[in-house]
Amino acid sequence: MKINDRTSFGPVKKYIKSRRYAYVLVLMLWLGFLYQQLTSSVSFEIPIEIFTDYSSLMIYLSLFGLSALLIKFPRWTIYVSLFLMVFVHVIYFTQIISKLDHDEFSTRDAAVETTTQTFLQGENPWNDTLESGVPATTGPASILFALPSVLAFGEINWLAFLFWCVFFTILLINDLQEENNTFPILVMLFVIGILGFTHTLYWSLEELIFPYLFVVFAYWSISRNRYILSGIFLAIAVLFRLNYVFIILAFLMWYGINKEFSVKILIKIGIGAVIATIIILTPFILVGGRDFLENNPFTLAIAMSGVANWPANNVFFRLLNFLGRNFGEEWMRVIKLTIIIALMLIISFNLRRLHHPFIHIAFAALLSITIAWISPDLSNDYISFIIIPAFIAISLTQGETLEAKLNLNRGTEVN
Repeated sequence: MKINDRTSFGPVKKYIKSRRYAYVLVLMLWLGFLYQQLTSSVSFEIPIEIFTDYSSLMIYLSLFGLSALLIKFPRWTIYVSLFLMVFVHVIYFTQIISKLDHDEFSTRDAAVETTTQTFLQGENPWNDTLESGVPATTGPASILFALPSVLAFGEINWLAFLFWCVFFTILLINDLQEENNTFPILVMLFVIGILGFTHTLYWSLEELIFPYLFVVFAYWSISRNRYILSGIFLAIAVLFRLNYVFIILAFLMWYGINKEFSVKILIKIGIGAVIATIIILTPFILVGGRDFLENNPFTLAIAMSGVANWPANNVFFRLLNFLGRNFGEEWMRVIKLTIIIALMLIISFNLRRLHHPFIHIAFAALLSITIAWISPDLSNDYISFIIIPAFIAISLTQGETLEAKLNLNRGTEVN
């Protein structure tokens, strides 16, 4: 069984010129967003006199896109306006909002920037805590990924901007390949700011979700039988943040259920993972030596993976609290890992006919931030950890969108 038979874009030209698309849900979301901007007092100056602020840009782009939608212009005109809206929205948050006073209370960017600068000074990046007093959980791949941005700008704001541009390019490519009309809905949900996106952008939390790009690259690679390359990308994701080990486990479970899976393929994936691990860790071993072996993000993550304090708002969490009080940290690590693997196996078998792993991954993300480790006080910080793979899964929907299937509006062909 092939993992994904749609390895080419197909008749993209015909699709982007089409005037037939389901649009009622997009129209409702877009009208709501337009009202939001028409009544907004938020602004920032940009060097184009006619467009004086963020809201003006979004209003003009929305009016153009809505006109194209209602008049039934070719699909590409709508997609261009939507991508420009993403561009403006991301510029606004990563280059304007992220530099306001509240940003000093956000530790994510600071963790990456501080550890990268420490590494550039020839020291082990994880020897000291951050100014906020918390230890850095930034992984070695994250530091290497941030090096060009930190060297050029002293910060990673443009890296966050690049992440969102690449992410929405992936969603667009998936829409064009599957011809499923999902891109407009996903863009509108993003710019409206629900599902935790405004929180993620406001507090500059992109470092938590950078690795998902490499998971997508691993999916593309394994779909084309590039197993070693897939292993390289999977290892890079884990070396960003150790909690991605659950994401990778979900990925391998998805693939392992297919009858094409074999030990030979697993070995090739493993070879790629080893190659990436050696290349990425070598600079840190050379710089940090014994300090790196004793103080690194992996030992810190393992230390944090013992007993957690779950909110007592359901029977399952109360049971976990009971087990934690009676078994201690070492046994709780085993218990939590067993629960997660068992649930992931159940999910994987129930989704075994799915041609992509991103629903599996969204479930794994949920389990990793509720069972493996939980932080009720910072719960909003981790919503995007679940939503990003869910968006990718939606963009990979084959055939008609959910909106079309519900017959909200199938549109009509305009000659």
